Amino acid sequence: PTTGDDLALMPPEIRHHLEEVQRVEFTSSPDGPYQYLCLRHLPEKNMTERVDLKDPADLRPSTTAFWADRKNGQIRAFSVIASEEQAIQQMFQLLDKEGLVDGASPDEVLVSNGMISRFRFDEEGAVTDYELFDRYGQKIELPDYGEHYSMERQALKTPKNAQNLRGQLSEFISGNETGRSRSIINWIREQMPEWDFNTYRWILKEMSGRVEGKAKKSGQVKEKGAALSAEEIITVHTHFIDYLRTLDTGKKAKSSLLDITRTSLYRFFEKLPALDGENWGIVSRKRPTIPAVRVPEQRTLLVDGTGFTPEGTDPEHSLALHLAEAYRQGWRRFILFRVNGQRLISTAVMGKSNTDDVIMDVYGTPGEYFGAFMQGGTIRLHGNAQNFTGMCMHHGQLEIFGNAGKVCGYASKGGEVFILGNIVDRAWTNSVNDSRCQDLRVHILGSASKYAGESLMGGDFFFGGMYFDHLGQLRIQDRPYRGTKLMGGASRGNMLFFDPNNRLETPQYAHGKLQEIEPQKWHYWQNMVIETLEKAGVEIQQQNGNPAFTADGKTFEIVPQYFKLIVPRGGLKGYESH
Repeated sequence: PTTGDDLALMPPEIRHHLEEVQRVEFTSSPDGPYQYLCLRHLPEKNMTERVDLKDPADLRPSTTAFWADRKNGQIRAFSVIASEEQAIQQMFQLLDKEGLVDGASPDEVLVSNGMISRFRFDEEGAVTDYELFDRYGQKIELPDYGEHYSMERQALKTPKNAQNLRGQLSEFISGNETGRSRSIINWIREQMPEWDFNTYRWILKEMSGRVEGKAKKSGQVKEKGAALSAEEIITVHTHFIDYLRTLDTGKKAKSSLLDITRTSLYRFFEKLPALDGENWGIVSRKRPTIPAVRVPEQRTLLVDGTGFTPEGTDPEHSLALHLAEAYRQGWRRFILFRVNGQRLISTAVMGKSNTDDVIMDVYGTPGEYFGAFMQGGTIRLHGNAQNFTGMCMHHGQLEIFGNAGKVCGYASKGGEVFILGNIVDRAWTNSVNDSRCQDLRVHILGSASKYAGESLMGGDFFFGGMYFDHLGQLRIQDRPYRGTKLMGGASRGNMLFFDPNNRLETPQYAHGKLQEIEPQKWHYWQNMVIETLEKAGVEIQQQNGNPAFTADGKTFEIVPQYFKLIVPRGGLKGYESH
């Protein structure tokens, strides 16, 4: 069913079809959230379809992933749907292990509001073609993601120009220590379009073998500057985990490069405490004993998430409670890796008051409630988050280098949040800018779906409505806000949208109003936009004396004419449409 403001956004030629559906569904639709996954086999047409249906209120968003390859003229494509993303990631690991795909990461992950996946096959059962359609019958065209590579099944080979590559790497390592990691990052970025998968993988392994702890133990490297610190090696890996999506990677699929980078970093983490036990400790389900910490501000606890349960009350099984125990024993710096669906990864589980001295980096796919109930500190997620991210946040810094899910920031009081992808519905519902703690500031590179800012009572938000395509180019989405009922029942708060194509329409914010941006406040908003873009890896230029950036191949100055500020309309009828 599609009615009201949602119907007004639909193309006129399909509105009457949706109204007919509403007449039937009004009396026959189940009450409340639902999701149907229907598989239909049509052997007479050599076709199989999966139809994904969900409730009209978007209460059950479908986490969907695509992987597609046409190497050597052979069509291989997978459309995977799950209630939570870790199931998708696990499925691709299994598909890669079995040789059905190359690489353990999907090419694209998104939240679908309903779709059809249609596959055609020949008399022998081999897939010959596929089609994808959204809930309104519009065809979804997958781009050419590039060639793929399986780190699981392909052996690493020494490149023919290995000696030359070693020499270049050594030059960077023996250079100025303050800029070595940045020099290596820039070098790899420049070479990325031309290198093959094997060369990139070999460079990461060669670099990881130059770590200081190993050099000191072996006695092979004595001179200053001849080895990299562990932090520098982690920085290089993390940069490409976060920013591969912004790069020109040539013919190589970004998903396979991401798989290589993550796997290389995880293996490095495993070896690190044995190389430098003074600065690094490690725990896992197999080794649950938390090592002693003598200087908390210098030592970092590595936590392998493999095998920890999503929930629970036993610290040996629950990752959240394991973090709580480590905090109680004095640890303040954490790196979590191979995270896979564990919930409530947050400073909320640590102590009974502020946790401003905590710094946490997370790699993998955490479960729901990531960063929820934060009482301070800094948490960075190098991947996608899921539902209830930042829920009831009090204060702190939360950075997500990817998407997040439903009901982000529910009932928050403050904090600074960066989400460098899309979010789903009901974002920051019932949130307030509490004067007793940090101001609530939210930076979203992408867009949100319906009910954003419902019953909002404060805070400043920026929605960029942008994404990076398969070529690493910054693109503008069709709309800076994907749904309707923006700021329903809200009393305070400000939402700034980048809308150069004037695609934010009045039915989308029926309970808000367009407000002119006051000149004295523009500098504040301009800085917020720049902070978001820089965090996302977008280059800030100068044009006509104004900061600018490039999207859709055009240069946009960061000036008020390209932005819309929406504020609550006020009054007592904010809930009329609910």
